[in-house]
Amino acid sequence: NVGRENGGDIVTAGARIFSSYFVGSNSKSKGGCIWITKALTRGSSTGVVSINGSLFKELASDFGGVVYCDRNTVVTVVNSRISDINTRDGSFFADDSTVLHLNDTVVGDIETVDAGLLHLSINSYGILSGVTVNNIHAQGFGGVAVSESNSVLEIFGSNVSNVRVLADGGVFYVRSGAFIEIFESQFYSISAVSGGFAFVFGGNIFMDRANVRDVNTKTAAIFSAMITSKVKATGCSFSEFTAESASFATLVQNAKLALIGSRVLNAKATENIALALLSDSASFNITSSYVDSLTADADVGLIQQFDYSKVMLINSNITNCSCESNAIDLSGNSSLISSRAFFKANTLRSTATGAIILLRESSSAFVANSTMQQNAGKSIFTTEFSALKIYNSIFR
Repeated sequence: NVGRENGGDIVTAGARIFSSYFVGSNSKSKGGCIWITKALTRGSSTGVVSINGSLFKELASDFGGVVYCDRNTVVTVVNSRISDINTRDGSFFADDSTVLHLNDTVVGDIETVDAGLLHLSINSYGILSGVTVNNIHAQGFGGVAVSESNSVLEIFGSNVSNVRVLADGGVFYVRSGAFIEIFESQFYSISAVSGGFAFVFGGNIFMDRANVRDVNTKTAAIFSAMITSKVKATGCSFSEFTAESASFATLVQNAKLALIGSRVLNAKATENIALALLSDSASFNITSSYVDSLTADADVGLIQQFDYSKVMLINSNITNCSCESNAIDLSGNSSLISSRAFFKANTLRSTATGAIILLRESSSAFVANSTMQQNAGKSIFTTEFSALKIYNSIFR
C-alpha cells in the first residue's frame, strides 16, 4: 500500500493489532505503516496502539519507517518482527511527550540517515526490553537511537550488533538533558567516526552489567562526551575496540565519566591514547576496575590530560599496556589522584625518556598506597613547576 503523505497502511487514534502482516507499504512523510495521531478525531481518543505478534517488512517513510507517533500518543510492540526498513529518521519516530515500548521483538536490516531504530523527541519515553537489533546502516548519526532533550530511554536485556554509521554515535546520539539507562545488554560489531558506542552532547548515560565489544572508529570508539555530559558504567565490560586516537573516550567541556567495577580490555590506538583524552575541566573516575592490554602505536599510551582536567584511579589495576613513551601525560593545570592503584608489566618502548606518569608544567599528582611493579620504563617523571606527592607507595 502507498499512503502518500502519512500512514502507509493505518491512520489511527487508538487500535489493537494482533498477528498481522504489513509488507511493502510506504508513505512520503510520516509512518511507512502506521501514523498514530489524535489530531484528526473529535472528542476523546486514547492515542494508544498495541501491536502483538505481527510482521513489518519492506516499509519506507521519511520519519518513522514503521510507526510515527504524534504528540501524547503511546505505542507498544510485543513479540513482533521488523525488517528491511528504509527511512530518513527512525523506524519508530516518537514526537514530543510520547511513549514507546518494544518488548521481545527482533529488528533487522535498516537503511537510514539518522536514528536507525528509534528517534525520541523532547519529553518522550522509550523502553526496549528483550529486543534484538541487527544490521543497521546509517549515513548520518545515531545508528540505533537519537535521544532529544529531556527524553528517557531504558534498555533491558537487549542485543545490538552489526551497526555501521558514517558520522557520530554508532549506537546512541544523546542530546542535552536526555537520559539513557542500560541494563544487562550486549553491543558488538559497531563502527562510526566518533563515539562508536555513544556520542553524548550534554546528555546522561547510566550502564549496569553491559558488554560492549568490537568497535571501530576514527576517535573515541566507546564514548565521546562533552558539555556537562555524565556517563557512569558499573559492572560493565569494554573490549576489542580500535581508534586512531583516544580509543576509549574523549571528554571535554566539563564532561564526567565514571567506571566502577568494570573492565577495559584488548584495545588499540593506531596513533595516540588508548584510553582517554581529557580537556576543559573534564573528569574521569576509575574505581575498582581493570585496564588491561591496551596499546598505542605512538607517544602517549593511556591518558592525556589538558586544561584543569581530573583523573582518579581508585583501587584499580592497569596492566600489560604499551606505548612509545608516556602512559599518563598531564599538562595545563590537570591533576591525577592514584589511591590503591596497581601498575604492573606496562611497557614503554622508549625507556630512556618514557614514564608511567609524566607531569608537565602546572600539573600535579598525588600517589597514595599505590604500587608500580615490573614496568619497563620510569615510574614518574616531573618537569619544572609540576607538583608531586607520594604517600605509602611501593616501587619495584
